[in-house]
Amino acid sequence: PATARSLVIMEPPIFNPDGPSPFAKLEALYNSGDKLGAMSAFSTASYGAEWRTLASRVPGGPPQVEKDVDTVFQSEAPAMTKWRFGAEEGARITQPTIYLTGGGRHGASRERLQMWIKGMEQFVIPNTTHAMLMEDPKGVADAIAAFLKQHPLK
Repeated sequence: PATARSLVIMEPPIFNPDGPSPFAKLEALYNSGDKLGAMSAFSTASYGAEWRTLASRVPGGPPQVEKDVDTVFQSEAPAMTKWRFGAEEGARITQPTIYLTGGGRHGASRERLQMWIKGMEQFVIPNTTHAMLMEDPKGVADAIAAFLKQHPLK
């Protein structure tokens, strides 16, 4: 908190670290050996049924998604489900904060964060999903630029 001047949050996952893994079915699929099936299901849940088309906007996107399967299921998913962030951590954030969302189904943590981070602003990037950086990079950049213009470094 002493170092950061402002904070941009983009749909972070906040799960109950003491509850069951929201990825249990996908993890079972992965552990059964169907790694690509698990990654496809994870990508569909995260970005929609057309995730391959979306990933194609990045050179080498779909093959890279498939290459990342072990990282997702051995590192990222377990870390997401065990991360602890609540009212106590949120209360430490006093810097200007904006929550960017694509307006899709991945903005669920926004309500909790608004309770925990006082004065947090929000901005919806229209017509985008959790993959807002691939769908509308200019819209995301413009939203961040406008926020930083309101809260310049001193």
